[in-house]
Amino acid sequence: NNEEQIQEETNVDQTEETPQQNETETTEQEDTPDVEVDPLEAAQAEIAELKKQLLYKVAEFDNYRKRVIKEKADELLAKILTEGMSPREQVNAVYDWIWSHCYYIAHFDKSDYMQAAYLMMTENRGDCYGFYAVSRLLFERMGLPNLTVTRAPNEVRTTNHWWNMVSLDGGETWYHFDSTPHLTEGARTCLVTDAYLEEFNLENPNYYFYDRNSTPRTPVE
Repeated sequence: NNEEQIQEETNVDQTEETPQQNETETTEQEDTPDVEVDPLEAAQAEIAELKKQLLYKVAEFDNYRKRVIKEKADELLAKILTEGMSPREQVNAVYDWIWSHCYYIAHFDKSDYMQAAYLMMTENRGDCYGFYAVSRLLFERMGLPNLTVTRAPNEVRTTNHWWNMVSLDGGETWYHFDSTPHLTEGARTCLVTDAYLEEFNLENPNYYFYDRNSTPRTPVE
C-alpha cells in the first residue's frame, strides 16, 4: 500500500506544473510583441484587391457588350438574307442594305471595330472605317473569311481608307468589297477584282493605294 501511494504521488507530481514553469511561460507570452500592420501596406493590398475586382467587372461587361453586338448583327442578317441565297447573293444583299441604310460622315471612332459596327447598325452613319467595320462583322457572323485592307496616305490621298476582302469559297478565292459610298457615278465595289480597282484608280488617282504583296490576288477577269 505504501508503494501504491508513492506511485500515485509521483504521477501527480509529473502532471502538475510548477510555479517556476508557469512564470517562465507567462514571461515568454508577455515578451512576444503584437504584430502591427503597416497602414500603407494594408491600403495597397486593399487597392490591389479592388483593381482585381474592377478588371473582372470590366471583362464581364466587355463579354456582355460583344454578345449584344453579335446578337444585333444576327437580327439584321435575318432581315437581309433569305433562305436559298448563294454566298454571292448574300454578299450582294449585305452591300445593298449598307448602301440603302447608312450614310457617310467625316469623322468616326476607330478604336474598336465591333463598337463601330454597332453604331452603323443602330445609328446608320459612319466614315469608311464604320462601313468597313459593319461589313466585317456581318461577314464574320455569316461565316465568310474576310480580310482588312487599308490605304496608306500618299502624295495624292493624305488620309487612310478601309475596306474588306471576302472569300465565297472558304478562302480559296478572294474579292474586294468596299461598301463606302463613292462619288464616282455607277461605281459598285462589291466582289470586284484587282483589275477593277486599277481601272477605278485611273479616274480616281491612288484611291486604292495599298500593299498588294500583303493581300491575296483576285481572279483574273
